[in-house]
Amino acid sequence: MPEANTHAEICNNIVVLRRRQELWQIARYLLDSRSPAILVMFLALLAISIFLLASEQYSLSGLLWKKLAADEVGLFIQVITFLAVAGIWFMEMKKEWRGSLEKYLSVSFVYEGQKRIRCRYAPLVTESDIRNMAQSFGQALNEGGKLPIAPALQGKRVTVEQDRGPDKNTLLNGGKPFLHYDVTLRLTRNIPERKEDLHGLDLPEGRCLLWTYPFDPPTIENIVGQNDDRCN
Repeated sequence: MPEANTHAEICNNIVVLRRRQELWQIARYLLDSRSPAILVMFLALLAISIFLLASEQYSLSGLLWKKLAADEVGLFIQVITFLAVAGIWFMEMKKEWRGSLEKYLSVSFVYEGQKRIRCRYAPLVTESDIRNMAQSFGQALNEGGKLPIAPALQGKRVTVEQDRGPDKNTLLNGGKPFLHYDVTLRLTRNIPERKEDLHGLDLPEGRCLLWTYPFDPPTIENIVGQNDDRCN
């Protein structure tokens, strides 16, 4: 059995970014691409704060309102409005940031609940290319013949990930965060019917053929068990 190549080993260092890590990456993106807008917002908030402190309606000693009954409702509405606008703006920026990330695709081919083939981390141009790319993986594996897959996706998971391997020269996407589309396709019949269809390799029940980009030439990297983390 051929040993896993360097790229397959590198893929084992890829992690899914947690929410706070995503927030940090979004903040960096905003500082790089939206610095003038952020500066204007900061100056506007600073000006409003100075105005409120200097207003006759506030006490500098404790920032206590003199007209609580009349002003609390108005201030509450203003704060809620500001938070709503800020939330909408942040979600738009998050969507824009995600759209700017490089895209990669992994595909699991499943037959009767068991993963039979898993192809990992191929560069993806657009989401609409997912099915065509999946079929091209099957053609390369199945000696040019199409894999018998059902027309609809069985599942799709999209995560922001990052390669944190020790060798900076071989990091996927240069070590920058990327968008990972992980989809599942159902096989309508088991494969292979002939041993020669998968480059002479046996693919017994309970085993999963693991294949990591680049796929050219189509050399098989490893066959692992269903419980192997790389096959999940």
